[in-house]
Amino acid sequence: SLKLEELGIPVAKTLGFGESRRAGALLHQAVSVSEELPDVEPLALAMTDPVRHDGLVDALIQLVLDMHESGVDHSDLHGGNLLATVDGKIVVIDLHAVRLRSRLSRRRRTSALGQLLWSLGASIDAAGRARFVQRYAGELGLYSHDADQLLDRVERWITRYESRRFKSRTRRCIVNSSRFCIDKPPGERIHRRRDISAREVSELITAHREAVKAGTSAVLKKDRRSSLTRQKLGGEDVCVKEFTSRGPRDRLVMRLWRSRGKLAWIAANGLIARGVPTPEPLAMLDNLRTGDSFVITRFIESATPLDAWVAGPGVACPPRFRRELVDKLADVVRTLHETGVYAEDLSAKNVIIRRMGDAWQAHIVDVDNTHLWRKLTRRRRLWNLAQLNDIPTGVTPAERLRFFYAYAGYGSRVLRRQDAKVIMTLSRERHDRWRRKLDKAPTEAPS
Repeated sequence: SLKLEELGIPVAKTLGFGESRRAGALLHQAVSVSEELPDVEPLALAMTDPVRHDGLVDALIQLVLDMHESGVDHSDLHGGNLLATVDGKIVVIDLHAVRLRSRLSRRRRTSALGQLLWSLGASIDAAGRARFVQRYAGELGLYSHDADQLLDRVERWITRYESRRFKSRTRRCIVNSSRFCIDKPPGERIHRRRDISAREVSELITAHREAVKAGTSAVLKKDRRSSLTRQKLGGEDVCVKEFTSRGPRDRLVMRLWRSRGKLAWIAANGLIARGVPTPEPLAMLDNLRTGDSFVITRFIESATPLDAWVAGPGVACPPRFRRELVDKLADVVRTLHETGVYAEDLSAKNVIIRRMGDAWQAHIVDVDNTHLWRKLTRRRRLWNLAQLNDIPTGVTPAERLRFFYAYAGYGSRVLRRQDAKVIMTLSRERHDRWRRKLDKAPTEAPS
């Protein structure tokens, strides 16, 4: 703190500090006392004021330049550790993360810029970030080519910090945290939100099994691999999906790695953390004895699978509403891919849609084969688009191209047209492959 004051970096003045040591040598804890700063607020909050925004950006650029040129390395430089005063100054806090160096490497500079700009979030958009880095580079006397390279490196760091946030928020669902908890009754493992009890989870699964056995109207889907029922939890409807064990292999995988139910639980929470719409997961249960696993999610009222809608209600849907739906689907898939998510089966049957008021909603379901951290290659992007495009009838060529152009949103029209041709080819290959499988499947003997 004293050194930063000498360098002219605005900080809260330190009044003193104290240490507690064990056995006279081992540091147990330390306390620092600083003066109170009146009339300050977090920088990210202050920058939401359009009147103060530009002045605070100028002050922030100058502050970061002064810190970096003076060799001040703040390893936790984000919007929460910067306070804005009423007169437009910015004060640095959380000084235990500061190290003084003779010079800062290019990596440390770009990392600090990436962390800072990422932490400001919506307070500064992509164009604002570009102007920030360009001005930073200009003050350092960098040429335009070098400034462009600096911006590219900073954007990579922003992507990296965003990925870390996604991973951190996703992993909370598999540990005891403020929102989630784990129960371990004999022969079972339950992961659940804290607003649903383990007893309610067991009752829902019991009701699901009874409905499947009796074949009641609560059964929404049933095959040899899984079953889905609609149940009541308090005053709301929920879905219970059962992943049926396929033998000892599934039981072994459940104990050594993750069941299909747990994969779906993690994927659904990961999609929500990334802003991708999917039915909200409430709980999951692994039966260690049988190898069966269950996932409980909220029920999306009045939603229809996309393929069923296209073949049914969509036929009479006004063209304007259909165009709005195409744009909505493109937005959902683009968000899915921009956050690095790859869905192995992004077909029309795994997207449910509904119209609420004047807007469409689209949710991705059956997410047990969704990969949150696998590298999303161009081939996988195009394959997902081909899966969704594989609706043989009910969708016009103009609507298919509109979807792809709305999804792309960047690049030249020639490049988009080339990709569109690849998608069409993949869709035809996928459709032909399924037709051959159906033709080879044994038919049921007549009774």
